[in-house]
Amino acid sequence: MPVKTRRPTGPDQTLVEQCVRWAQQRIEQRTLLPGTRMPSIRAFARERRVSKFTAVEAYSRLVSMGCLEAKRGSGFYVLAPRPRRAAVLTTAAAASDIDVLWLLKHMLQDSGIQQGPGMGSLPPSWLDGSLLATSVRSLARRAPSHWVGAGSTQGYLPLRQQLQLQLTRYEIAADPEQIVLTTGITHALTLLLGILVKPGEAVLVGNPSWFAGFGTVTSYLAHGAPIGYDYTPEGPDLDSIERKAAHYRPKLLIINSIGHNPTGTALTRATAERLLALAEKYGFTILEDDAYGDLCPPDAGTRLASLDRKGRVVYAGSYTKSIAQNLRVGFVACSRELAEELTNRKMLTGFTTPESNERILHGVLVSGHYRKHLDRLRVKLAAARATATRDLARLGLKEFCLRPVGLHTWVDTGRDSVEIAALGARHSLILASGALFSPLQAPSTHMRINVSRWGPECLQFFRKVLET
Repeated sequence: MPVKTRRPTGPDQTLVEQCVRWAQQRIEQRTLLPGTRMPSIRAFARERRVSKFTAVEAYSRLVSMGCLEAKRGSGFYVLAPRPRRAAVLTTAAAASDIDVLWLLKHMLQDSGIQQGPGMGSLPPSWLDGSLLATSVRSLARRAPSHWVGAGSTQGYLPLRQQLQLQLTRYEIAADPEQIVLTTGITHALTLLLGILVKPGEAVLVGNPSWFAGFGTVTSYLAHGAPIGYDYTPEGPDLDSIERKAAHYRPKLLIINSIGHNPTGTALTRATAERLLALAEKYGFTILEDDAYGDLCPPDAGTRLASLDRKGRVVYAGSYTKSIAQNLRVGFVACSRELAEELTNRKMLTGFTTPESNERILHGVLVSGHYRKHLDRLRVKLAAARATATRDLARLGLKEFCLRPVGLHTWVDTGRDSVEIAALGARHSLILASGALFSPLQAPSTHMRINVSRWGPECLQFFRKVLET
C-alpha cells in the first residue's frame, strides 16, 4: 500500500506547483536518487491525491526544468541535480574599473549578494509581493484572450484612467489622452529625446544626477555630452541653470523635483516657479523625473507639473521603486500634442508596451492596498534614514543636504570615493562613488548612500576605511 503523504500547502501555490516543489525538494535532499524511476502518472496522482491532469502537468514541468527525464515506454527517471553556481560578486581589480556599467551590472545581477548602500532600490524584504500575486490571480480568472492581444499603443486605458486619479493627489491635471505608458523613465527619456533634440542641440542635466539619465543622453547625442548644472544643499542652482541656458540654448532639462537622486533635495515652490519661468524664457522643455516621489512624505516638496500652465513640463513616473523592480511600467503626462507624438514614436520604435504588466499594475492600484503599502514604506524609510544619519555623524561624514528626503543622501567622504568603492567591492559591498553621478565622470569625494540599504556592516566597513 502506498504511503500517504501530506501535500504541501500555501495560499500562493497551485496544485501543480505544490507537486513540482514536493519532487524538487526530495531530489535536492537526495531522498530520490539519480536514476530512480518515478511512480507512474496514475500512481503519482493517487499518492498525491490530485487529478491525472495535474500529475501530467507536474511531470512535464519537472522534465522541462531538468529534474526528470522521460523515457518512451519506460516512464520518468530522476536526473542528478544541477550544481548550484556559487553566488560570487565579481570584484573590481582596480579603482579604474568602478564605472557606471560596473555599478549597473552589480545592481541588476542575480547573484544573491545584492547588498550595500550603493544599490538604487529598496530591500526586497520591504516590498509586498502579495500585491502582485493578488492582481495576477484576479487576472488569471478572466478570459485568456486578455493575455494574448497586441495591446494599445498609448497603453492600457483603464490604467491610464487610474493614473489620472493618482495624479490629482499631487494636483497634476492630466486626462487619459495626455498619459502615455512606457517601460520606465529611461524609456520615456529615450522617446522624448527623439522628438525634441536634434544633433548638436544641448540637454541640461544635474551635476550630480542620475547616471542612467545622462548616460542615455550621451548615447543619444553620440558626439558630445549633456551639459551639467550645479546643485546646492537647497536644490538646483538656478543661477547655474540660467547661465547654461543662456549660453547653450538647450532643448531639454532633466530634473528630480522631489527626492533628487543622489542628493535627496526637493524643490520649494519658489524654486519651482522660477525654474518654470526660466523654461519659458529660454524655450526649453523640462522632464520631471518623479521616480522616488511616492516614497517621500506628501509635503516633501513641490512638483513642477502641478504649477505648469504653459506645457513646458513632461511629468514621468514609475512603480519599479515602490512595487517591484521587474514590473517595468512607467508613464509620462504631458500636453495632448506631445502625447500623440510620443505614442507615434513609441509605436515606430517598439510597437506597444507589455499590456500584461500594465493590467497587473492596474489591479494593484485599484485594490486599495497600494496607499497602505506606501504608508508602511515611508515609516520604514524614515526609521532607516534616522539610523543612517546617526551612524554617518558618528563617522564624521557630512551629509550634503540638511533634510534629505527619499531613498538617498549625498555624503562627503573626504577622499576619492572611487577608491572606497573598490575596497567595498572586495568585501562584497556595493558602493556608488560620486564620480558616477558626474556627467563627465569627474573625480569626487562624495558618495551616494541608499539609507534603506544601510546596516551595521556598512558602519563597520566605513569605520575601518576611515581609520586607515
